[in-house]
Amino acid sequence: METRMQRKPVVQVHPEQRPFEEDRVAQLKQEHRELEQRLEELNRFVYLTPDEQYERKKIQKLKLQKKDALRRLLSN
Repeated sequence: METRMQRKPVVQVHPEQRPFEEDRVAQLKQEHRELEQRLEELNRFVYLTPDEQYERKKIQKLKLQKKDALRRLLSN
């Protein structure tokens, strides 16, 4: 039995929603860059304190969330 992938419904974006989406994309990109910068700072250390290790993991998860949100917005 062959399984079929379900199609996503076509979403109509109203022109007045575009500026909001563009602002949100810019905001997510900026937040992602800031998280990346902090992660680079933490990665420069040879050893991390437990608090820094926790922060590093949290930043990695937040970066993924921002990236996923960007993908969703840009796929529309």
